[in-house]
Amino acid sequence: MNEHLLVVGYCAQGGVAFPTHGTVWSKGNSSALTTNLQSSGALAVNSTGSVVGIEENVGNMPLPAIWKTSSQAPTRLTLPGVSATAYAVNAAGVVVGSGDTKNGIHALLWEGGTVKDLLTLGGASSTAYGINDSGDAVGVSQLQMGNCGPACTSDHATIWRHNQPPVALHELAPAAQTSSRALGINNPGTAVGSAQDTSGYIQGVVWTGETVTQLPNLGGKASGARAINNAGHIVGQAMTTKRAVAAVWVEGKAWDLNELIVPAKPNVYLTEGRGITNSDDIVAVGFDDGGRNYRVYLLTPR
Repeated sequence: MNEHLLVVGYCAQGGVAFPTHGTVWSKGNSSALTTNLQSSGALAVNSTGSVVGIEENVGNMPLPAIWKTSSQAPTRLTLPGVSATAYAVNAAGVVVGSGDTKNGIHALLWEGGTVKDLLTLGGASSTAYGINDSGDAVGVSQLQMGNCGPACTSDHATIWRHNQPPVALHELAPAAQTSSRALGINNPGTAVGSAQDTSGYIQGVVWTGETVTQLPNLGGKASGARAINNAGHIVGQAMTTKRAVAAVWVEGKAWDLNELIVPAKPNVYLTEGRGITNSDDIVAVGFDDGGRNYRVYLLTPR
């Protein structure tokens, strides 16, 4: 979601998994993105309304694309290999994601018609999930290659400062076999995501400078952060004692988004917060009609 409350994602028809249609929601209306292939999915939108995501055919690999408007065919992003996915785009139109390279699946950055391999922390794979307007990207990377057991397969939260090599973000439980991932970063440079704690549970975390901080949960043992605005307000998911719910964290306190809806909607169950604007508008996903339909919801502050 961007500051103009333009929400992007994808819709399926008839309950089938394929094809999906990249979709833009604006002011209560929805429109399908034009695609050259059978299926598409929108994964991010920037402040100017440019949308990034993928196109694909049945059985084919995903191909990264950028849409300037929903009614125009997308521009295909440069491929270093046979497939790639575009996950995020900043205000300047710089795109990050991941794709095939000659050395494995690597985080990629597209700018000015060219693609750059962001490399890894030493392992076989990496992926960039978020980027801010300064060009700092966050995601995950493996640490090692070869016969090294869990260290080869665990993902570790990573930051790629603008034009700098990847750097591992701090862990809650520093060990080669623990995992973490960074999914979002704001313009001040604060990143959010998740990391394993000393008990092995996945916890929502915030990285500020050299510090990693665990977010409070809602009575359960696990959580995860997805997005952060420039004020440091965070959305994601947290476990209660009964179920996983969409959560928002403000000034160190966690809230169940389902309990903040006014008037209350007992037939709606929000499962995860996906995006938050600088004005605290939130996009979340969840179910309505007793869990029969999976929907996208826009929450606006009062």
